[in-house]
Amino acid sequence: MTNFSPIAHWVIPTLIVITPQLSAAKPNSSINLGIDNDGIVTTDQDYTNGLFLTYSDYFEIQPGSLFDSLPGNQFSATANDHRLHKYNIKVGQKMWTPEDIENPNPIADERPYAGLLYLSSTLYSIAPSAINSYSVMLGTVGPNAYAEESQKYVHSLIKSADPKGWDNQISNQVVFNLGYNRMDKWYQSDLSGATTHEISTPTRLLVGNYRSELATGLMWRWGTELNQSFGSARISNESTLDPSLIVHGNTGWYLFSGIEGRVRFNDITIDGDRPDDGITADEVEHLQGTATIGITGYYQGWGASLAISSKSSDYKEDPKSLHTNGSLAFFWLF
Repeated sequence: MTNFSPIAHWVIPTLIVITPQLSAAKPNSSINLGIDNDGIVTTDQDYTNGLFLTYSDYFEIQPGSLFDSLPGNQFSATANDHRLHKYNIKVGQKMWTPEDIENPNPIADERPYAGLLYLSSTLYSIAPSAINSYSVMLGTVGPNAYAEESQKYVHSLIKSADPKGWDNQISNQVVFNLGYNRMDKWYQSDLSGATTHEISTPTRLLVGNYRSELATGLMWRWGTELNQSFGSARISNESTLDPSLIVHGNTGWYLFSGIEGRVRFNDITIDGDRPDDGITADEVEHLQGTATIGITGYYQGWGASLAISSKSSDYKEDPKSLHTNGSLAFFWLF
């Protein structure tokens, strides 16, 4: 249904350059299949679907290497004794549509059709109370992302409306993005109980022609084995779980909720080149926010996560102030 070979052709050389030598597999590597969809709230518009496949594992670095010297990776000697390093490789597809998908013409001030197909890699430096991660993403928007074919195929299976406006989608463009994320744990309740509470703050910086933004927020979790899954929940309407950060153990669960504010400077799914002469929306809303609530659980290595997220408008012409969708993930820790 989707051919990832063009993306792999671009990204594999990049990963060879940026990724340190990887070690043999260790406990709690992971494979994750994630699905975002707005069907859970019975809509079919804006960010309407995402599909992701991720593999993660440990890697080893030499003291004093380039990755070891990156900002935020210098912890105290005590923390450093427990520091872990992981990487993941993700292939994903996302799509955005206007509200009326049966109209074949560009719709004034509505979000343009857009598809994204990409390959990304993230490197993590994990300490007990702080996580730093560095990511690179390379992909394409436009017809080469095969979002039209994917949506039409799924809609034919579920007997839903046929989307007719994909001829007006954001044009083919190569997408490149760099990202830095940091998660700081500020509070954790007494570890002697069966369950614990945790409060942390995520911070994110993205730079590239896909999106450039600066974001921060507040995350709350309650459950078991929180020390072994610190940082794995995300405040986002585009994939709310990162099993790469479930680092030890094979059984646990937690509830999570968070809120994020961000300043977004550009978004190629809105302000990218398109064939409709600017009829559809093309002005990015710079001040945005997202709220997420969900649950994650895993037993003997097999797990699932379900979350609902609501976000403010991505573009200034949007007549709706809020958009909601669901995220579902299945993963295997091994």
